[in-house]
Amino acid sequence: MVRNRASNDEDFVKPTRYNIPPTRTAKNPPLKPWPLPKFHPLKIKNDNIYGSSNLPADVDLHDPYQIFKLFWTDELLNMLAEYTNKYMELHLTPEDKERACA
Repeated sequence: MVRNRASNDEDFVKPTRYNIPPTRTAKNPPLKPWPLPKFHPLKIKNDNIYGSSNLPADVDLHDPYQIFKLFWTDELLNMLAEYTNKYMELHLTPEDKERACA
């Protein structure tokens, strides 16, 4: 196979050169966008600085448990435990129940 001077790779393929006819014209430029309608932005009174938390004053920001308790109340945790126990009672096989009691 004949080697190309520009490359040592014998499988090198020269870039294709397209013949562009001189009568060819450029594409039409895109249409100009229409003007935006007049509007008044909604004013929002936000006293918080971006990036700061908006937590109750009695929550310690360095205590993960206090932040966790904002989302998971004692009532929710009790319900979760109750539903988990009911699921276990309904879906365990007799062998699993024997192991759980041992």
